[in-house]
Amino acid sequence: MAAEDVNVKKQEEILKILKPLSITLFSLAIITWLYCSFKVFGFSNSDPIVYEENLTRLTKIEKPIAKGLVKTGEFQDRVFTKRPKKGGYDLFEDVSNRNKSKKAD
Repeated sequence: MAAEDVNVKKQEEILKILKPLSITLFSLAIITWLYCSFKVFGFSNSDPIVYEENLTRLTKIEKPIAKGLVKTGEFQDRVFTKRPKKGGYDLFEDVSNRNKSKKAD
């Protein structure tokens, strides 16, 4: 009985340490992904020939990751930098227009 109480207390102490640590690591992973996607997107726009050469050297596993980084960076660029004259970027309008063009294809 006493040994079970000690084990429960140890587990609670471990959870108190792991919960903030896991949240911190998850947040760091998200921030790292966003930063890397911004950098890869910038590189793909500034020097597309070198980007394509480097992309062909990647393995089958690495290529989708690189393409995902570029797509995320493209989305970040549209959301944070595009400011039409009508007063701001409308994400819902953009998604709606994309869906309409896909249905037309």
